[in-house]
Amino acid sequence: MNRDRKVQKVAVLTEVWLADGSIISGNIFQPQTGRLSDVLNDERKFLPVQTVDGNFVAIAKSAIHRVSLPTANPEPYRGSDPWQILGVKEGVSVDELKQAYHKLVRAHHPDRIKGMGLASEYEEIATKNLARINDAYAEILTKMSKLNR
Repeated sequence: MNRDRKVQKVAVLTEVWLADGSIISGNIFQPQTGRLSDVLNDERKFLPVQTVDGNFVAIAKSAIHRVSLPTANPEPYRGSDPWQILGVKEGVSVDELKQAYHKLVRAHHPDRIKGMGLASEYEEIATKNLARINDAYAEILTKMSKLNR
């Protein structure tokens, strides 16, 4: 039996409300095919949380009052402005543009969605999103190259 096998985990952005009234925002890691409630209710007495500044803290589960998922923007951008699609401002450097592009590709890649075990409809949506992201990236690169001539 191979004990070196690692379980793939995904980060879930949460707000952890503590009994003293303080709130910690950050990522709780759960197995890719698991649920957040399983992590919160497992036998461990402490919960590791990656704070928004990248540090890790261990929170005593007995001190947790509530855990909530931050609400996302209810209306995602559906327009055709390539800058807004990639979430960057005009005048951004090529390196910043590449970082934003790669971050979106990682988040919306159909293989990632498939790996989560979601229905094929989600893969189709991811494929369309990725095409939209690629088109926006190509359009901005073209505009940037024309400006540098």
